[in-house]
Amino acid sequence: MKRIAIFSFLIVSILQAVEIKIVPDTNISITQSEIEMVIRNFLQNHLKISKKDAQKYIRENRILSNEFIKRYSAPNDLLMALRLKAEKELATLFVKKNQEKIKIDQDVLESYYKTHSKEFVQEEKIHFTAYKFSDFEKALKFYRANGKEKAGDTVDITLPKSQINPLIASLFDKAKVGELTPPVFYGGNYVVFKINKIEPTKKLSLEESRPKIKKVLLQKIFPQIKKKLIEQCQ
Repeated sequence: MKRIAIFSFLIVSILQAVEIKIVPDTNISITQSEIEMVIRNFLQNHLKISKKDAQKYIRENRILSNEFIKRYSAPNDLLMALRLKAEKELATLFVKKNQEKIKIDQDVLESYYKTHSKEFVQEEKIHFTAYKFSDFEKALKFYRANGKEKAGDTVDITLPKSQINPLIASLFDKAKVGELTPPVFYGGNYVVFKINKIEPTKKLSLEESRPKIKKVLLQKIFPQIKKKLIEQCQ
């Protein structure tokens, strides 16, 4: 049996084949892998979270979820949702494992690159710093002093323009490189942003595009590989 942390609910589960059983986790210590998983999941939703905040997030949810299990037991619909999610993820991983054996010829890569050249463009990237404050007045003071006041937690971020949360994207449209944006309430803090650098859009070379081309081609044949594996496993 393998103990895994399910991010959706932040509770410890036991996965045996595809049967899910939830039990209280008496060990509240948090691993580095769990912290990294939470950070990745927040980034997928265009949110940045520090290691300290990720650890706090996991700990609080784990304490409360453990208490729920002790008092009430896990709902059947939750167990079913976890089982279906685990089955889907494992099935996808199995197909991808088999896809790793597929070799895509150089001429196929070159042909796809030439006929889909518009797909292989690196969009504009923005390098910026987020200065976090728990108090609006401190954030405003920092902004008015043009960053010369003491900052709160500081995080450096680089994102393609399209992945920047719409809640703050409009601030970046108005700000120039080196300028601070007015403070906004974002991600549980009052935040002042500073644009450090903007990488313009550029066309990617064949070599730079190779991983993306392979990924696209494998996605196209994913249904056929899946169907073939199902026939073999029945």
